Amino acid sequence: MEIPASFSLLLFLALSTPMSVVRSLPWSSLEVGFYNSTCPEAESIVTNMVDNFISSNPGIGASLIRLHFHDCFVRGCDASVLIDSTPSNPSEQASPINLSLRGFDQIAAIKAAVEAACPGTVSCADILAFAARDSAAKLGNISYQVPAGRRDGTVSLESDPLKPNNIPQFTYNLSQLTANFEAKGLSQSDMVILSGAHSVGIAHCSSFTNRLYPELDPTLDPAFAAQLRNVCPSSNTTASNPTAPLDHITPNKLDNRLGFSLGGCDEETTWPLRIGCHLLFLSLAFLDSWLELLADCALDVHVAI
Repeated sequence: MEIPASFSLLLFLALSTPMSVVRSLPWSSLEVGFYNSTCPEAESIVTNMVDNFISSNPGIGASLIRLHFHDCFVRGCDASVLIDSTPSNPSEQASPINLSLRGFDQIAAIKAAVEAACPGTVSCADILAFAARDSAAKLGNISYQVPAGRRDGTVSLESDPLKPNNIPQFTYNLSQLTANFEAKGLSQSDMVILSGAHSVGIAHCSSFTNRLYPELDPTLDPAFAAQLRNVCPSSNTTASNPTAPLDHITPNKLDNRLGFSLGGCDEETTWPLRIGCHLLFLSLAFLDSWLELLADCALDVHVAI
């Protein structure tokens, strides 16, 4: 039976609505259609360009979604992740956890097109939020509205992404992840839904070869582990760092198959298996509750950001 990707809908609504609140900007200042009178073509420009980018390279959609998340989880959705480093100020882009971020060129191209139509009107922060939304639409046929009116930040520090309670680490276990998301005003259920974004995108071998060598992690499915070992040889180096899809069932489609591919879990394992269990359970059992959960999210999260 094909299960609707309702958890993914919450993911992008959560990122583009409550998580999009810049600290200095009142929640009430954000509104759908913010640029209707000042730059009515802004959102269509973003939509069309994102559609073209993903048609050429589906991986760009995952990159734009990730870029938006890495922006929002540090200083709020203020586009600080887009600020380039200078000799005197290494920016968020220089943080080790952000070195693999992609999508900067695409956002720059979109910004240039929007500036040509409406100079000095649309913020980079809003463009990032629109691009994440349009990536969800292209990859998963998920449609939602994005309130706009964010202001771009001027501070971007290399040390910020890895500060406690900012970007979660892939080595975190369930308890650490839960605490990380709770610090942003997000519940454990919200965290599980947000993790559904990993239905698209790739992982570098260096992030999981410790589960393949020298001994195989017993929690891995043997057949899947054999596939991963073919992609990631034990002699893999940082200079030659292959990638594998995060969801090997539907790697370029934003859906709930990640929960099925991850399968079961136990209390002590780190997040991939644990969240896979929850994703599968939630996608089967609570499809009708996501709009209520979203409403709660929209009311609560902006307080903590």
